[in-house]
Amino acid sequence: DADNNLFFISDNKKIYKYTQNSSNVTVIADLSNVSNSGNNVQGLAVDNIGNIYFNENDYSQIYKIDTTNQISVFAGVNSSSGNQDGDALTSTFKNLKGITCDLNNNVYVSCNQGYTIRKISTDNVVTTIAGIFETKGDINGLQGTLSNPSGICFDQHSDLYITETDGSIRILGFDITVSATNLSGYIDDPYYTSPLNEIATYSTATGGDNATSIVLDSNNNIYITKYQSRQVLKITPDNTTTVIWTNGSNFPKYLAVDSDDNIYIAYSLGNPPYGIDKYSPILNTSSLFWQSTESTDIPGPICVNANNNLYVIIQNNILSSSNTRIVEIDSNNPYILISDIRHIINRTVNFNYNITGMVTDSVGNIYMSETSGNDDYSGRILKYCKDDG
Repeated sequence: DADNNLFFISDNKKIYKYTQNSSNVTVIADLSNVSNSGNNVQGLAVDNIGNIYFNENDYSQIYKIDTTNQISVFAGVNSSSGNQDGDALTSTFKNLKGITCDLNNNVYVSCNQGYTIRKISTDNVVTTIAGIFETKGDINGLQGTLSNPSGICFDQHSDLYITETDGSIRILGFDITVSATNLSGYIDDPYYTSPLNEIATYSTATGGDNATSIVLDSNNNIYITKYQSRQVLKITPDNTTTVIWTNGSNFPKYLAVDSDDNIYIAYSLGNPPYGIDKYSPILNTSSLFWQSTESTDIPGPICVNANNNLYVIIQNNILSSSNTRIVEIDSNNPYILISDIRHIINRTVNFNYNITGMVTDSVGNIYMSETSGNDDYSGRILKYCKDDG
């Protein structure tokens, strides 16, 4: 939200709020207590006022949680699938996926199998703003078509980015004037001019190739993994795509970028030993940065702190005694152990899928996400505190 608080939905049908300034986690809503909601939640968004919106796909409805935590149906007809526009409570949707808000508090949703993007205005009117209902395609323009639109979000230039499950990224051009006097407006993009109210294709580079990681450098270049093809791509602001890394034996899984725009590539799940390569944009070459000394050590999620130190999760799905360590790595072996978190994970990791993501804040604390599972030691967000370990 506007105060940098984090909201997330758990498998137990509850919406939680993580308060940034106190690190407290509180339950905002229990969806299991609400009729016809919580069974298949897709997407979560917060407007500037603090209202929370989420899609409930089994019943094809969108719900709203207001600032007093009262839950109500915001749009859609119970168990009715379609593309009917008009009043929010009589409109219909098909296979809701992504949801987001603009700075004027209008709500937008993607209909994955309806192949449309819908807008719900602040006066509760639904309109179809992109795509043609039940017409799958990749045509650009005013009458453009979409292919299974999924995640959606606005950039700082008021353009709506749309991910598609075939690996493409599409853009819907907007020119939004922000009405609230207390908010900064959208700014023009110096690199890209989107056709107004038209669908445009920003990139088809991943091509449904299981892109597992993405980072941006200071020049707005995008780096993304093509896992099955064992490649890392660079996409420049003018949408030129080049292959900057490839490996015939291993798969690129995680990326990180430092303040000098060097890209770190962690690879595994092929032929050991596994390691991390470093791509220099100045030299336009990749070279080995670090390689594990144990053939069973797998470099997992990686991130770079404010001092350009590289942090890595090292996991081992065979040797439980060596399982799950947070380490700092430079180009010299061995690594520096920051913390052994086996006692927190409390189980043998299968194929490096337990800790799935990692970031560090400006003071050096490390945050890690776990994959979901059916026990008490999964599906959490972990924080390593730099000051007290």
